Amino acid sequence: MESVREWEMQFKEKYDYVGRLLKPGEEPSEYTDEEDTKDHTKQE
Repeated sequence: MESVREWEMQFKEKYDYVGRLLKPGEEPSEYTDEEDTKDHTKQE
């Protein structure tokens, strides 16, 4: 079990987390800075 934790730590150090895995047939979502700005405006 220790080797799994060690592998996970090395993996996290080397690669950035950029999203999530998709289910078969699930469409990816694309986010832009423009959409992010609109979302923040709605929340205020």
